[in-house]
Amino acid sequence: MTPDHHTQLVEAARNGNADDVRRFIPLCDPKYNHSEALCAAAENGNAECVALLIPLSDPKAQGYHPLRLACMNNHIECVRLFLHSTPNDDKSLALHECVRHQHFECLELLIPLCALHAHNGLPLRTAAHEGYT
Repeated sequence: MTPDHHTQLVEAARNGNADDVRRFIPLCDPKYNHSEALCAAAENGNAECVALLIPLSDPKAQGYHPLRLACMNNHIECVRLFLHSTPNDDKSLALHECVRHQHFECLELLIPLCALHAHNGLPLRTAAHEGYT
């Protein structure tokens, strides 16, 4: 793996270029740098790239950061892709981001799967603070 290949994978994922993602996957480790390519794809709502990278990356990277990025930016298709790769009790930080950013469609996907008491009830406390109770 060369740093150039990793950089090119991240840029392809960020820009939603699935063909380039496919091309660079064999040349580098998608888990490199806390699954940076998966985070870039999730943050920018590039669902096809997320789908390619999930099985090869670590969706648990940085405390499930890729899922949280998808939730923060209301990328519902990306959130759907992460639902089966993230343990239910660890989805609560993503739920917190949905509440915080008022992304209710993502919120509806996550509520049935979350441990609402996790992280000292952070999602529920945020909802109460924001007046969503």
